[in-house]
Amino acid sequence: MQLITKGNVKTTHQAFYVDKKNKAKTKNRVEIASKLIPFLKTKLNFASDLTIIISFIKAKKTAGMYQPTYRTAIVDPRMGTIEQFVDCLCHELIHAEQYHTGMLSTVFDCNEGTKFVWNKGQPKGLPYSHAKYLALPWEVDARTRAKELVKEIQESGILGTTYLKQMYV
Repeated sequence: MQLITKGNVKTTHQAFYVDKKNKAKTKNRVEIASKLIPFLKTKLNFASDLTIIISFIKAKKTAGMYQPTYRTAIVDPRMGTIEQFVDCLCHELIHAEQYHTGMLSTVFDCNEGTKFVWNKGQPKGLPYSHAKYLALPWEVDARTRAKELVKEIQESGILGTTYLKQMYV
């Protein structure tokens, strides 16, 4: 994957220049993310070498992901509204903070695969249902705190009045 740096984030050549259907949206989301990263760095404690990529994700219904092994947060620019994009960006950066501070970690069990440890508790595997996944404590934490950050971003005017109006649409 060929990554290019645009402001405070990276994106793919394909998403930013080539994809005719989504390149305008990608450029818009890259601009938004670049504006927000300095602010989010003051609010969250994630690794200084974190890579933030605005790029297409092939998995259906996956708007963002954090890869702790590579310290990489990826957010798909094609997703819904600006508010949903900002919420997803905040959500993934909260996961980056959870890993960086040790609130969340992963362990590998030869028999059971990857397990997750929340606040030094017992390792847990991922549940099979989406509803149970959403109830995991690190997911609840990320969703709750992301909503608070989105509200703070809206109230601060960091993105300017144009984006602010679009976020409420």
